[in-house]
Amino acid sequence: MTSEDNPGESMLRISIDHLLEGVQVIGFDWTYRYLNAIAARHGERPVHAMIGRTMKEVYPGIEDTALFGVLQRVMTTRRSQRLVDEFTFPSGSSRWFDLRVEPVPVGICILSIDITEQRVAELQLQQAQKMEIVGKLVSGIAHDFNNMLTVIVGYAEMLTSQLGP
Repeated sequence: MTSEDNPGESMLRISIDHLLEGVQVIGFDWTYRYLNAIAARHGERPVHAMIGRTMKEVYPGIEDTALFGVLQRVMTTRRSQRLVDEFTFPSGSSRWFDLRVEPVPVGICILSIDITEQRVAELQLQQAQKMEIVGKLVSGIAHDFNNMLTVIVGYAEMLTSQLGP
């Protein structure tokens, strides 16, 4: 029976294909079983270049990442996990993703939301806050130093007035 024979399955696939989140189904053998268009865009690969291939084939070296460790843990323990991950692509570019990894009967399902713009804004805000703190610290030090110089200059003027020319 194909999805054309089952209107409910067809509607479900259409609905998943039109979500704003990326949806990937990875089999127990680490093969991509399903990806919607958003997940393919998140992975910077076309769907047809991923379906039927393993994660290791599509992203060489992924098995050495913390992300893959989480995926393995969910695959093994069958317990959901959520994480924020900075994924570096083979091209060297990177993006931040909010990921939810769920066990499913055929392996795992990864739901992804690209949060790169939000994460960059957060990092810029943190940097601005650090700079504000440094500015306040420098201002305080300069104020204290100025107070000490005022005392020194005052004593120096007093001494020179007592010594004469």
